[in-house]
Amino acid sequence: GEGGEASHRSSACTAAAAVTSRSRHERCRRELHGFVKVRSCDLRIVEAARRLFHRHGWPRPTDKASRRYISELLGFRHRRRSGRGKCLVKGTTYLSWATIAQDGSGRIVGAAILSVYLYRDARRRCGCLEFIVSKSRGAGAELLGRAREFLLGLGVSRLFSGADLSRPLAMKAHCSWGFRAVRRDEWAQAGLMMYGEGDVLYTALDLHENPSIATPADAVGDVIRGDG
Repeated sequence: GEGGEASHRSSACTAAAAVTSRSRHERCRRELHGFVKVRSCDLRIVEAARRLFHRHGWPRPTDKASRRYISELLGFRHRRRSGRGKCLVKGTTYLSWATIAQDGSGRIVGAAILSVYLYRDARRRCGCLEFIVSKSRGAGAELLGRAREFLLGLGVSRLFSGADLSRPLAMKAHCSWGFRAVRRDEWAQAGLMMYGEGDVLYTALDLHENPSIATPADAVGDVIRGDG
């Protein structure tokens, strides 16, 4: 009835207010770490980041290929193959993560995997946002801002990313962050591998033209794919 509908609206407003309050509180306590080469990163952090990617970002049965590639980028498949104590993670693979302090320990609420290619050829000197995920509003934008600073410090001015169109927020986040669609040949000229499966839009970000990264207004958590 009419009274039930009014009650439902009230509950929705209260829930929205609670999310806003919580996200502001988390933002105050959020810390960014990295970018660090995955091969040099604490294994416990890498494991926690992988769990976040798998469980929050790509948990569906159809995401099996993405989960497998995330594990490969983070070195877990290589560790099993090469034996204890050895890690064959590429030296071009970096990890950044966002934490929220809780009872003296950090809870990972966002993570980004970045490949960095420092070729002399300007067309191939670039970064590629492989995967980025967050379950805390604004953490994804902060991680991308971190990537921008990190890459510019290395003399890299272009960041490529494949937007996973199967994720509702992916395209919205890419647009708000300043990414633009690029042709497949431009992606290939950068030396990046094409996607073998999935509905992906190839994009790039000019880091010099985007001094600030916007946060999607209604994104409580970001799930963006860019596995290259």
